[in-house]
Amino acid sequence: MRPLISVEQINDRLDAIEDINNDTFARDCVRAKFRKLPDIERLIGKILSYSVQNNNKVIYFEDVSLIKLKEFKTLLTAL
Repeated sequence: MRPLISVEQINDRLDAIEDINNDTFARDCVRAKFRKLPDIERLIGKILSYSVQNNNKVIYFEDVSLIKLKEFKTLLTAL
């Protein structure tokens, strides 16, 4: 995704957020859904950091690799 650059699209998004904030039930539903998501930014950072540190042409299947794959699966499931 790229940041919005169209003023009309930005205003549409702001209007949608305002609508959700004004509707207590909708706001609580959205918050409940987001609470169930893992910390996506942290998981992506961990996966990236691991891949940069282990940038080898040979891939070894270790316990650490399995853990990283599980973290990636959690991320994909959340999305």
